[in-house]
Amino acid sequence: MKPLSVGLAGYGVEGKQRRTCIDQHPQLRLTAVCDQLFTNSGVFPDGVCFYPDYKQLLAKQLDVLLVCLTNDLLSAVTIAGLERGLHYFVKNCRPAKLKIFFQ
Repeated sequence: MKPLSVGLAGYGVEGKQRRTCIDQHPQLRLTAVCDQLFTNSGVFPDGVCFYPDYKQLLAKQLDVLLVCLTNDLLSAVTIAGLERGLHYFVKNCRPAKLKIFFQ
């Protein structure tokens, strides 16, 4: 079975911790990350692409989207990933926050 291609939205402390888990899993391959703190697009030495905007991340061929963003960006990025039919994991989806998905 070929590894699932993973996109990681948010590359702060938690995003970097998630990357460690992805890198250690034999059935996952990190393809790209995005974070608003990146000033430009590029490629890390290990071949993982990075982008300052989640739309660039979602333009990649992905199977899975991990969302590790602040609440102000959480719903837009998660919905965009769902609209693409991606499997997803959202770090901050507490029941009290679910109403943002239904607005």
